Amino acid sequence: MNKNLVSIIVPVFKNSHFLNDSLRSILDQTYSNIEIIIVDDGSPEKNKIKKIFRKFKKRNKIKLIRLNSNQGVSCALNKGIKNSKGEYISWLSHDDFLHKKKIDKQLSVLKKTSKKICFSNFVQVDKSKNKIKHITISSNLFEPKYSILFRDNFNICTALIKKSIFKKVGYFDATKLHTQDYNMMFKIFRYYKPIILEDFLFFSRKHKNQNSKIFINEAKIEKEDLYLSKFKEIKKIFIKSNIFKKIYIIFFLRNKNLTRINQRLIELINVQNIILNIILKVVILLNAIYSYFKSR
Repeated sequence: MNKNLVSIIVPVFKNSHFLNDSLRSILDQTYSNIEIIIVDDGSPEKNKIKKIFRKFKKRNKIKLIRLNSNQGVSCALNKGIKNSKGEYISWLSHDDFLHKKKIDKQLSVLKKTSKKICFSNFVQVDKSKNKIKHITISSNLFEPKYSILFRDNFNICTALIKKSIFKKVGYFDATKLHTQDYNMMFKIFRYYKPIILEDFLFFSRKHKNQNSKIFINEAKIEKEDLYLSKFKEIKKIFIKSNIFKKIYIIFFLRNKNLTRINQRLIELINVQNIILNIILKVVILLNAIYSYFKSR
């Protein structure tokens, strides 16, 4: 393992034309001690990926690993991590890109503390890199290990992670095709409290060819199963929370639009005293109105 070396893992399967932007954003980093590991996850676009790799290979420490068949992003990430030489790991989806000071700022903060993982706020952009909205994770009501049970505003691709963390919590779960990121964060936050920078250091691209859009029903089922597996913990936190936190929990869990989770929430609300019951059902109504106008 090379001290202070940052290994950035870039899995790619389809839409490889976006790979140019992601790699360029790595090469433009103000911190230079970086190795890039592209993992071709059995892509049908292997020739395009090879061409892009050769173009960028002239300029930096970069390697290309090809899997013989499509095994999913978890397997691609695990392959990249296991073949990395860095002290720190970062996952960059091939259709996303970095602020030029991302690694510099995060590494500087981590080296000044005993922390082993650092997140940042991020910006959602469209396929042409036009800004859609800013996502802030630095002002949540709960600490991270609880916040991710309710909010979807953490993005593990914003994280810089000490590689030793994976020895403690294990690698990405290959059975998770859509929720491997949150599943990993659940594991990490059980042992490690992250630093969260207020800077917007990451750009997350939204486009119609993402797996979460193409396989929307499968993704929803997997997400619901993941949160159902955590519902005992959610219930425990809900019971201990004050009214403001209860409102927060109900509102943001309803935002996930998961049928079985919503049924469990109604069960939780129905056993509250009459005043709290009414308040929380008003929250559900307001959430429905909010969701309606948001979808228009």
